[in-house]
Amino acid sequence: MFRISEKQQSIVLDGILVAAVLYLLMLMLELLIQPILVMSGRPGLLIYSLVILVISILFLDRSFHVGWGIDQARTGLIGGVLGWVFISSIDVLIGLFTTTAQSFFWLLFFSLFVAVLWKRVFPLGVRFYLLAVLLNWLGHFLVAGADMMDWIGRVGELPMDLVGWAAIAGAAVSMAYIFLGEKSRVQRAGGALSLCIFLMIALKIYLQVSL
Repeated sequence: MFRISEKQQSIVLDGILVAAVLYLLMLMLELLIQPILVMSGRPGLLIYSLVILVISILFLDRSFHVGWGIDQARTGLIGGVLGWVFISSIDVLIGLFTTTAQSFFWLLFFSLFVAVLWKRVFPLGVRFYLLAVLLNWLGHFLVAGADMMDWIGRVGELPMDLVGWAAIAGAAVSMAYIFLGEKSRVQRAGGALSLCIFLMIALKIYLQVSL
């Protein structure tokens, strides 16, 4: 009888499934932003944003109380994705603050801040929460920056294509990381997040899917 090993289970459950859930969750919630804005106006979008924020914080709080390891990582990732959706909706509500030149320095500041406190202070769930937010922000910034360079520099699609090729390569490396070698379940969950981000960037560039 064919028996599934623990490694194969981890590849599917902690890698591919987590990446799929994160991607679909982010895509579904972000696709709701514009319809809500059209149908309910800014007050409706504000209410939607606040609901997403509350759920995000509940997941963050939950990550402190679930078992150690993969449960904390998954809970933190879902909370972080919801946190990014909140930021995206506020971005639409008050202006594109996540892709301005000033936002790059905020992104740099928060990234360095998180890096310093990564293992000294933050528990596992908080690390994955912050990682999901920051990597989504970075991906969003790269796509917007490449698009702006195309428009300002009049250099065709080269900057956008470079980001797209890098995203495809990153997705391939993430897949290899999930499938190859001996990895812990938490490590594969981290690979799932990177796979999700790289796929979102590639699909945004080549298929104009929401990011």
